[in-house]
Amino acid sequence: MNPGRRAAEYWFVDGLPDLVFGLAMLLIGAIPIGILVLHADGLKPVVVVLLLGFLALYIWDRRAVGFLKARITYPRTGYARPPGDPDSSRAEENVTWFRNRTVMVFFIGFSMLSGFPGAWSPAIVMAAAAATLYFLNRHLEHPFPLWSAALLALTGLPFHWIPIPLRGQPFLPFLLGGAWLLTRGLWTLLHYLRDNPLPRAAEEFSVE
Repeated sequence: MNPGRRAAEYWFVDGLPDLVFGLAMLLIGAIPIGILVLHADGLKPVVVVLLLGFLALYIWDRRAVGFLKARITYPRTGYARPPGDPDSSRAEENVTWFRNRTVMVFFIGFSMLSGFPGAWSPAIVMAAAAATLYFLNRHLEHPFPLWSAALLALTGLPFHWIPIPLRGQPFLPFLLGGAWLLTRGLWTLLHYLRDNPLPRAAEEFSVE
């Protein structure tokens, strides 16, 4: 494995990218659905604010995640330069397809459910999203295990029976995908912290 690929994989070793994007997507999905279920007002401005916030995270995600890594990851296992965006000339370098081939899949799911809401639509869209994520990322720096993708595929099925407003269906890929990513990120982070305790010198320095 080339050094660039190893550096890109290191970016995901602590689960923080999954956790940060998962939490953001969960909020984008849960808040609008909650407003619709409660028949409250103000859906459009809330969605605009949430999407603008997510756009900022999408653009500056490495700064946001890097801020957390500087306090959690780098004191434990060392610093590595954050990955860049991929292009055809940098295939062997430290790059990540995470935003292009993971985050954007849920935006596509949002678009599909916006155009084709229905009783079985959430189940179909989430199964398609899970399959897409698995096959797009299986040979890249942040692959998803088949069992994890299968769990994501099943998340839309209960919404054939759980009633939510049709206007809320497009937000389900954010809600379900965000919960899935957040859970993966938290699980990975807990294992990372267990396996990589903070060195004593760093602990003493942080106390001082």
